Amino acid sequence: MNLTKVFSAYAPVTFVLFLLNTLVFVFEQYILKTYDHAALESIVIQYGINVQNISNIFVWFSSAFMHAGFIHYIFNMLALIYFGKQIELTYNTQKTGLGSLYILVTYLFGILLSAAGTIAYIYLTHDYSVVVIGASGAIFAIFAFYEIIMRKNFSGFLIFFLVYHFLMIYVLGINVAWYAHLGGSLAVVVAYFIFFQKQN
Repeated sequence: MNLTKVFSAYAPVTFVLFLLNTLVFVFEQYILKTYDHAALESIVIQYGINVQNISNIFVWFSSAFMHAGFIHYIFNMLALIYFGKQIELTYNTQKTGLGSLYILVTYLFGILLSAAGTIAYIYLTHDYSVVVIGASGAIFAIFAFYEIIMRKNFSGFLIFFLVYHFLMIYVLGINVAWYAHLGGSLAVVVAYFIFFQKQN
């Protein structure tokens, strides 16, 4: 599917997820411009995953619709639109007709497993300073679905995952939540072996 068609086509669930992320991002920017960084940080602490609210399931989901700046937001949304639309449109029109359901379930379970990955990281490392926000765990779940289930390219996904995080952490020095990305990805790996492997 060519790039123009992907970005111009309408995929309802992908659009709703994009809209929700965008509305929350606009709200964050409103808080930042109307008040100050301290006000925004207070909201991040309240609705992002951290040791203070780690057992609050609502926070697992609220954290996944917040972003730490424009670059964080835009890269996640471009990935959501590009990969999410292709999955939703392909399975809606050519295969099972369940593309919209696949995207919704993948996104939600990606959120849950990325939260689980974050919680495991906090308790295993005793790093109680961690505060995690962002859709990246769910986005990695969608990307994993695209590569592993749709394209049957497990090795390609694994190589990308390892190279991406090596470059981000050790070359560029960017502190990415690899444990959340891993959790989101594992949601799809498990789904593949339970539901999709027999279809290959």
